[in-house]
Amino acid sequence: MKRENAVQNLSQGDKVDFEFPFFMLYLRAISSISLQRLEMLRIASEKSIFEFIGKYLQKILFLSSQWRYPQQDASSIIAEKAPTPEFRVFLEKFSQSIGSGEPLNDFVDRHYKNWFAQYMASREQALNRLKTLSDAYLPMLSVTLFLTTTMLVSSIFYDANTMITLTIVTVICISFFLYLISWMIYKNAKPEAVLLGGQVEKPVARRRVENLGVIGVIVALVSFFIPFELLLPVQVDGFMAHVTLAGIIILIPGYLGRKYIKLVHAREEVYPNYFRYMSSNLGVSIPLVEIAKSAVEIDFGVMNKAIRSLYNKLEMRVEPKVAWWSFETELDSELIRRINLILTDTIATGGDVQRAGKFIEEFYHNYSTLRRTRYTAVGYHVGIVVPLYAVMGGLFGILDGFFASLTTFLGRIQGYVPFLSPPSTEFMRFFFIFSLCLFALNNVFSIYNMEGDSRFTIMYFLGIQVTAGGIIYLITSTMVAGLLGGVTVL
Repeated sequence: MKRENAVQNLSQGDKVDFEFPFFMLYLRAISSISLQRLEMLRIASEKSIFEFIGKYLQKILFLSSQWRYPQQDASSIIAEKAPTPEFRVFLEKFSQSIGSGEPLNDFVDRHYKNWFAQYMASREQALNRLKTLSDAYLPMLSVTLFLTTTMLVSSIFYDANTMITLTIVTVICISFFLYLISWMIYKNAKPEAVLLGGQVEKPVARRRVENLGVIGVIVALVSFFIPFELLLPVQVDGFMAHVTLAGIIILIPGYLGRKYIKLVHAREEVYPNYFRYMSSNLGVSIPLVEIAKSAVEIDFGVMNKAIRSLYNKLEMRVEPKVAWWSFETELDSELIRRINLILTDTIATGGDVQRAGKFIEEFYHNYSTLRRTRYTAVGYHVGIVVPLYAVMGGLFGILDGFFASLTTFLGRIQGYVPFLSPPSTEFMRFFFIFSLCLFALNNVFSIYNMEGDSRFTIMYFLGIQVTAGGIIYLITSTMVAGLLGGVTVL
């Protein structure tokens, strides 16, 4: 039970970590007018973008309103239960501010500035450590290639099954250490999904690629029943051919999903221009419908369709809240949804839109810069692990062809050299396939833990590795077996 609670708290902490920067930005935006403390917490707790932080805010409200705890004590009590240090410090400082009688907007403004400076510094340091972790990941894969080659060659002189079993155990141990590195990568990268999560309504394009992903997984599983041994003109390992085909199948929806993610990123790049236009006009009390109408006449690139749809809904007198929700859904970006909600709530609460717009835009720029830094580290990591995985596929293919020919050769001369034992070709091929699949998963999780955009990342990089590694393995093993086939003819 304690272990389950620890895992749950860890998950809650990650969720609160993702929400907290936007929570601080939200409080600073809506506190630009005179708000009561409990009213500010109530408004924030009702927002869908603060699903996990909202639970703790509701507890403060419950203690204050139902159990008649002083606001200072209620905040202090919940601070002890906060799952992350940043959130705990905020609640503690909030409690102290209540006790000292400090005005709410002064506290929020001061705490935001101090927190934001520390946040940027800590995130930059964490992202700089990603390259170090990638550099630690590479030697582990290199050591794997060296050890497996050495141990497999040794199987000629020692008991082959024992040596291959030891090699499998070694690979599993190395894989475990690689997963630990992947976990450290995740804790430093702290990636967050790009697409909206949890909503029932989704854009048609997204539903299409998600459906293709499900179909791709099903077809990939069904493909294992294709009798390649009977269909292919060349003798190859049938199971490896199945794995390779499955990789090709899941690569297709993975690629389409990645392409869709790039479209969402393109919208996020354009959004600051749209946000600047909206906030500057809303700040001078121009009606929303008029602003939306004039925005349609401006070229905002990939956002034009969503902007026109927003104006059409407002023109048809659809409730602004519903129109904005539809606009955010069509853009399908979690970042845009959060920033857009902060802007619209600043308007709804009567806040200073022009003033809030400036620091919201500054936050958006810095947050996007941190994300681009992380993507640079992802590119560096992918440039290491994917080519090395292809090398692993080629090396295993060479060993497969070598040992297939050697087994036949040793079977003929074993009576003359009894100290040499031919290894089991099937057992060795099981090791090759097992290792390729295991390290493909290792690499995929390390990339996903660093990038974190969507699960399409898993499908894409798993597909591209298994496809490339499998094809190289099958080609090299067939070629080497053919070239060394003459050795067995005595």
